Amino acid sequence: DDIDDSNTWDTTDNGVIPYSIVGNINGEILKLDEGVNDYYSGSSSAVYSYIETGDMVLSSDFVNAEDIIKTVSMVRPTVKPQSTQTPLMIEVGVRDSLSDDIKWSTPEPYIIGVSRKTDQRASGKYVRLRFSTEQADDQWVLDGHTIEFYYRGNR
Repeated sequence: DDIDDSNTWDTTDNGVIPYSIVGNINGEILKLDEGVNDYYSGSSSAVYSYIETGDMVLSSDFVNAEDIIKTVSMVRPTVKPQSTQTPLMIEVGVRDSLSDDIKWSTPEPYIIGVSRKTDQRASGKYVRLRFSTEQADDQWVLDGHTIEFYYRGNR
């Protein structure tokens, strides 16, 4: 049997897929859902959505930067403008070894369109960030972030 996929692949778009896709470790290509973080029918709460970075060493100044403890004091996200002023929660995760569990800070609210930054206080050799919300109808796009930190030495 021949497979006819001409209805699912539009060659007139110069090969551009008209929706977001992602690959997984099994070699599958999956279509990402798009839309509003809204209540599912029959559910009592909104979807918890988040973006989380990987572990960051936060320095290229030192040869062994992963051995130096850093204290994060401020996070400033760059979020695309939107019409509503909703809270985006920001957490800082730290650990001293990649085999250690991540210790997360208390989520600090960043009000999109109002706040300039969030003050943080977390120390570790490896740092990661989590941006999240569980508000219904929240739409936010994270363009980037700035981290202010200082060195504490090594242990």
